[in-house]
Amino acid sequence: MNYESEILPLLEDAGVVKTGHFVYTSGKHGSVYVDKDEIYKLSRHVVPVCECFADFFKSAGIDVVVSPATGGIALIQHTAAALGALCKRDVAAVYTVKKTDKVILNLEMPIGATVETELKNVLGKSISSKLIGVEIRERMAFKTASYADEVKGKRVLVLEDITTTGGSARDTIQVVFDAGGIIAGIGVVWNRGGIDLKDLLPDGASKAIATVSLVEKQFPAVPEEECPLCREGVPVNTEVGHGAEFLRKTGKEDKH
Repeated sequence: MNYESEILPLLEDAGVVKTGHFVYTSGKHGSVYVDKDEIYKLSRHVVPVCECFADFFKSAGIDVVVSPATGGIALIQHTAAALGALCKRDVAAVYTVKKTDKVILNLEMPIGATVETELKNVLGKSISSKLIGVEIRERMAFKTASYADEVKGKRVLVLEDITTTGGSARDTIQVVFDAGGIIAGIGVVWNRGGIDLKDLLPDGASKAIATVSLVEKQFPAVPEEECPLCREGVPVNTEVGHGAEFLRKTGKEDKH
């Protein structure tokens, strides 16, 4: 079934597709932005998307649907419900989040009392008077330990709303795999980067799985120095994407 012919007009109606001058995560510029947050405002937009996922994966024996937060929470809830209705059994829905780890690095450097106090406030514990460097690291993990338990030994469908490089989806798939889940399917609402979803699988995971991108339409993106919109003086959109950050870094805020 060609899901794109059904879903693309629906997403356009939801206001997901915006036109203007945008800066993407990659730093490249373009005239079209896919605003995933607009998908979730009305159930009449998100529910049909999830019903398409359920239709595609109904024969894959899915036990649990997983997605990175936050937008993905709506995807997994509605998809699990639709799958459960089709398969006449319960299908669970759990999600991953980004967690921050504070890693202590012993640099053997003396520190003053003020810095020592500040580090104690950050770490929540006292440290020695020799500087112990603090490195903040982010990682993807299940929201709770019970979510990890839920996927162990189960057939898991991983969903994502928008993918460009697939980073968040790849990290979530790795978390599921490390928890003992069986990756049985990968689904994406809009595969903006045109990536092969099976490339997101970790070493050791079976690639004999079902994958689907409901929409695969892509838009041109070019480096700043090649951007015709920049040459024409079209203002950079600062409401979505990375336009505001781009203007700050380039010192062009006052011009926009």
